[in-house]
Amino acid sequence: MEKQRTTTVLDEEGRRGTIVADATDAFGAHVIVQTEGGRRIQLRKDMLVERADGTLWAPLSFAAVEREAGPLGTQESVIIPVVEERVRVGKRDRETGRVRLVKTVREERSTIDEPLIREHVDVERVEVNRPIEGPVESHYEGDTLVIPVLEEVLYVEKRLMLKEELRITRRRVEERHPEDVTLRKEEVRVERLEGDDD
Repeated sequence: MEKQRTTTVLDEEGRRGTIVADATDAFGAHVIVQTEGGRRIQLRKDMLVERADGTLWAPLSFAAVEREAGPLGTQESVIIPVVEERVRVGKRDRETGRVRLVKTVREERSTIDEPLIREHVDVERVEVNRPIEGPVESHYEGDTLVIPVLEEVLYVEKRLMLKEELRITRRRVEERHPEDVTLRKEEVRVERLEGDDD
């Protein structure tokens, strides 16, 4: 046990003691505190709390310790065992429940009514039978494409005669085609199963 410099220790009642020695053994570092009553008490160092003025504070009563130890002549030193409980934490996996997913395919019939557009061409043949001076180009009259049809005919003199015109009108017809289609929708049902209680 090596000599320690003089340090004052105050107990929880304000009584003073002095550290007279300290040492380290299998139980850790500890100090010997001599109280004002002349009793020597062995305390663990980590029990002591250092204060701002340099003194140490012990969370116990020197007087109570001396009363428990009995008369001074019987025992000069008192060893105070300090017990520390430690927690050992471990973890293990355990099954608390199970989940089963059930997928159901459900069929539903749905009616689709979508407009469809179709184009028709009406061809109208109009007889003209009129002489013309020269070729005539195709042209539009509104939405109608007019295509001249020419024919050479014999006269005393040869002339071009507009025999007929083809009048082509494009018109748009909208028809509805309702049809039944099958759509599939998936639903999921969750079932909880009881697990082990361990």
